[in-house]
Amino acid sequence: MEATTFCPKCGQALMNEDNRTLTDTEAAELALQTCNCPAARAWRSKERQIDEACFNIESLCVANARELGMTEIENDEIIDILKKTARLIADAKVFDLTVTTVGHGKVKIGKSGKGSISVKRTVGHTEELKANEKYFRDFGFEIEPFGGREYSISAVPSSLLGMTEEELFLEMLDHLTADGSKDAFELFTARLATMACKAAVKGNHSMSPQEADKLIDELLTLENPYNCPHGRPTIIAMSKTEIEKKFKRIV
Repeated sequence: MEATTFCPKCGQALMNEDNRTLTDTEAAELALQTCNCPAARAWRSKERQIDEACFNIESLCVANARELGMTEIENDEIIDILKKTARLIADAKVFDLTVTTVGHGKVKIGKSGKGSISVKRTVGHTEELKANEKYFRDFGFEIEPFGGREYSISAVPSSLLGMTEEELFLEMLDHLTADGSKDAFELFTARLATMACKAAVKGNHSMSPQEADKLIDELLTLENPYNCPHGRPTIIAMSKTEIEKKFKRIV
């Protein structure tokens, strides 16, 4: 049984041997697969580029990751974002995009010089680690060379803000650069500040007197107990006169 489909690019009617009941989208794609107009050929070329890029994404990030000496990215949302990026690049809506993952390095997708879609993944952090050793020490990590490209971590920050040692270290490493730029360090400092605020006691949270006393005692041990990491005040000084005015004891 033959079905008549119409190329959505040029409008040409095409006979296809397909006895299925096709949706409009399926019929359009079937026509595009067989029509020889320039626009349909360009569409097929673009779809081949996308298929090849998606195959490379699966290979580098999942199927062959361990064979290539890299960790497998098991988060389907990340893989989906990478594949959607490949389509955006094929559609000329994005030139290139680098996705920095937590613990799995970076994946860069972009147009190659030959016009195809290139997929590159980097997981080596040796240069970043060397360039930013001081920053790690400032945050409480003690790192020493362990031979070759390996390092040992002998100490970690006392407060990990609800993260494991590995999570915090990899989060920090992924957001620093090999040139040791201050901007990268400031970016990560801002991220730590946000993490600290999210882990803090929120308004309207009920605390026992003992918990409140302990929290204040811990606050007063800090080098700067007067502001949160974002600069907002944690302690406000008020004179007796100001308090009396607040309670309308005096005018």
